[in-house]
Amino acid sequence: MGMTGVSENGLVRAGVKLSSGVDITEISQNTYLLQLMNPLIHEYNGFWPNAPFISVAKLNQALEPQLIQPLRFEYDNGKVGQIFSPAGVSNAVVNIHRGILSMLQLTMKNTQIVYQLQEKLTLVEVKEAKGSFPDLEFQKRGPIQYQFASEIDQMSTLPFSVENLEAEVINILQQLVLKNFEKVHKDAPNQFLKLIKLLRRCSFEDINGVWKQYANSQQYRTWFLDAVPAVGNLVSFRFIAETIRKSELTFAEAGQVLVLSMHLVQADQDIMKIAAPLHDYAEVALSTAKEEDLVLALKALGNAGCPASIKLIMKILPGLSSVAPEFLVRVQVDAVMALRNIAEQDPTRVQEISLGIFMDKSQQPEIRILASVVLLEAKPPLALLATVAEALTDETNLQIASFVYSLMKSLSRSAAPGHKRL
Repeated sequence: MGMTGVSENGLVRAGVKLSSGVDITEISQNTYLLQLMNPLIHEYNGFWPNAPFISVAKLNQALEPQLIQPLRFEYDNGKVGQIFSPAGVSNAVVNIHRGILSMLQLTMKNTQIVYQLQEKLTLVEVKEAKGSFPDLEFQKRGPIQYQFASEIDQMSTLPFSVENLEAEVINILQQLVLKNFEKVHKDAPNQFLKLIKLLRRCSFEDINGVWKQYANSQQYRTWFLDAVPAVGNLVSFRFIAETIRKSELTFAEAGQVLVLSMHLVQADQDIMKIAAPLHDYAEVALSTAKEEDLVLALKALGNAGCPASIKLIMKILPGLSSVAPEFLVRVQVDAVMALRNIAEQDPTRVQEISLGIFMDKSQQPEIRILASVVLLEAKPPLALLATVAEALTDETNLQIASFVYSLMKSLSRSAAPGHKRL
């Protein structure tokens, strides 16, 4: 089931629910067949939780032929391997199967910091020892990670054709500047969204041409730099990178567009190639042990919030690297705080790292305190919260014990939707 909206009673929510029987049959060693039986899709649109789920006949008719197709997958030692599906099964349907298979995915790590418990289940019935392999041609669809198309779906496409994109962008910019000089015009939000849609269809040359024409006008410059990060594609990210390298943006402008674009851009291999110099810069700063450069690189990696940066950050984290004691406490503090935004993408990994630092009583108090902040902001499960609470009973540093207790108490009273589960 997937739902949108806030999960508070009396508020409007929308979503879909799939109900189905699931049959998993062993074909050979480490190879299994998954097939859905009698799948039925319902939609929800109304006040939560009183509105009913309604069956969607057209959607069921369109997807049922694909949903009932068998799916072959590899499974070994609690890990789902490659997935194979018959030809003609869409990527969206394969993603539904991935969601079902994710319940079988178990990640067991042998570490002295975090332990996971696996309980035995009772086998009630076995239909047959091994199933027969269906007479179908299967295509490789990749691992269990969800796969989506590269296009940006958060906004609809333009319902009209534009012959000259650059001229149309300039026209909308002029309207935004002229109509919103003294106060915000009622049509400004629609015009701004239209500007973003147009920029998504522009080439790098088109965007750069508009920039060159209005870079010296502060009003046009402000509207343009507000819109470019929201475009969220390779062209806009390349434009931002080029303007920063050429020092065409002020320090405040560069910080604004870079942080926004890092969170709005759809990450792929091409985007990572453009962002790669940041990792290179951090590697050079690490090898030369230049404090200011290293602090700058850590803050940039933290703002980006990319899980791929964890490996580099761990080289500076206390207790996890042999060279970490060589750095000042200030640098180690920035390394811990760099994990803060990464927790949005990989909370489990950040929880493990921050818990290890917090539990290490040989570390500096300020480092352990910030590690506790990162840990609790990563929304840890009940088991980790119990571990932290148990550690506080034996904590000898009153500063740390008082801070963490106050933080946990404030989070328990927080009314923010993101803290509800915590």
